[in-house]
Amino acid sequence: MKDYIIRKIGTNIQIKVFDVMLYSTFNGLSIKQNYKIQLLVILGKFHIHKSKWTSLKPSFHRFIVELKQYCTSIEYVKNSKAAKTFCILKEMNFV
Repeated sequence: MKDYIIRKIGTNIQIKVFDVMLYSTFNGLSIKQNYKIQLLVILGKFHIHKSKWTSLKPSFHRFIVELKQYCTSIEYVKNSKAAKTFCILKEMNFV
């Protein structure tokens, strides 16, 4: 996942367990880049949690498919946060 995030963000970062366990920002990155990282981390954590309760192993391919489904589900939501998230995901070519 780390390599995937680095490719999508376009900058080299060091993701530690603390960054995944708790919300943290990455120094030297823009607010938008931090948002992208945190979005992928939180959706990845959700995928792992969901996989646990559906008795399936987490799959990166399934994660990407679910991420694309998430994009289509928030595309027409009139909420400003959903619109911001959709624009970010669109920039990252998930739409």
